[in-house]
Amino acid sequence: MNILGIGSLELLVIFLVGFLVLGPRRSVEVSRKIGGMIQRIRNTSTQLANLVEEDDPEQPPSPDIRSNEGRGRSVDARETSDDNQRSDI
Repeated sequence: MNILGIGSLELLVIFLVGFLVLGPRRSVEVSRKIGGMIQRIRNTSTQLANLVEEDDPEQPPSPDIRSNEGRGRSVDARETSDDNQRSDI
């Protein structure tokens, strides 16, 4: 196990020295505070990720290509009707 270039034995020594310096009661308090801070950081990062996902600008829905509702006549129908009118003249 290697965390940030610190081996597992070195990490154990650091925890042991911290326990001896702080004492049993204070080391438990400090551990709880550190755990709480880590939990808040994780929650904040999750909320930030969710906020970024929700903040995408709302794009208008793309028109349905298959539907001709509200579009009137097609271009081909106009050309055909124009040709018919010219032939009548």
